[in-house]
Amino acid sequence: GEMKPLWWNCKHLATDRVVAGFDRVMVLDALVQLRALNLRHLLRTMRGNSIDIAHPAVSHGSGCYSGRLLQRSKLSVRFTDFIELLCPVFTQTAWSLFHDRLLQPDIAFHGIGYDQLVKSVVQVDRLGVIDGAEVGVGCRAGGQGLSEVLERDAREL
Repeated sequence: GEMKPLWWNCKHLATDRVVAGFDRVMVLDALVQLRALNLRHLLRTMRGNSIDIAHPAVSHGSGCYSGRLLQRSKLSVRFTDFIELLCPVFTQTAWSLFHDRLLQPDIAFHGIGYDQLVKSVVQVDRLGVIDGAEVGVGCRAGGQGLSEVLERDAREL
């Protein structure tokens, strides 16, 4: 069958009831490559800094990306009013607000403009880019999946 857009799947499949048992919700764009992601660092930094929505920095080797998420320092978190939604990680509360206030009312589901609306519509306090946790962005879909990263990092989470 036809593959549904990412945000359509999030609206219909990642409801509050489905994600209720999880502390964090990560959404992955098909272009994101997780090979270098330090998930443990990302989650610890989120918790330690009370970040509602975090995004790993994008590595400089990502030839198809030149946006605001490019990695700057291995040790820092950058607080911001804007994050692109390539690989956001939400707290359970932030996901519930994002889902109810942004996804549910949307009938197009393409995700266009969501990153511009997150801060004002979802009304979370802290958005952050985690420089010590990086992902790549490819020119076409097919990066390393989350299951491989979880298997690699499972002992340390």
